Amino acid sequence: DEMFDFSIEMFEKYGSKIKTPIKKEKTTINGYTAYQETFELEINGVMENYYLLLLYSDNTFIQMLGKTEDKNDLLEFKNFGKSIMIRK
Repeated sequence: DEMFDFSIEMFEKYGSKIKTPIKKEKTTINGYTAYQETFELEINGVMENYYLLLLYSDNTFIQMLGKTEDKNDLLEFKNFGKSIMIRK
């Protein structure tokens, strides 16, 4: 939960502006605690859509950030996220 918040804060710390309210959807993916969010980010005056996924398991974090041009991109990122498995 804190790691997801930290990731969001870093966007704004380095000059980008998040234009969408962050809802921080908590879910489970492949048995791992996960947080995901889709949001609009203004970078150098240009609005772009992003998908952020954070998976957590036994002190291992996996973070994925993808720029989405359309709903197909978003679906592909979500499907990719669902395929992630953490090896122990």
